[in-house]
Amino acid sequence: NIYYIFSRSSKYALFDTGKEIFFSYYRYDENVISRAKSLIDVLAFKTGKSLGAVLSSVFLWFIINNLFANLSILFFTVIATVMYLFWAWNTIQIKRLP
Repeated sequence: NIYYIFSRSSKYALFDTGKEIFFSYYRYDENVISRAKSLIDVLAFKTGKSLGAVLSSVFLWFIINNLFANLSILFFTVIATVMYLFWAWNTIQIKRLP
């Protein structure tokens, strides 16, 4: 399923790297870090899945509707570009860490 591959790759490329950058920059107690990471994983993952479902529904609606076929290609291109920019920014931030 393309949606599953897309959601997993975006989770590992964007979300997990951003979370690790945040927790490597700020020094906290291991107990606090463990609880915060689990809270972030649950809340952000559920929110991300919900937003992904909404985006998927909108995208499928655009594909099915023949009047907006060109708009769906533009929509997918914009989403892919934004994901690439976030990935590139996270990569640059990881390289700057000591």
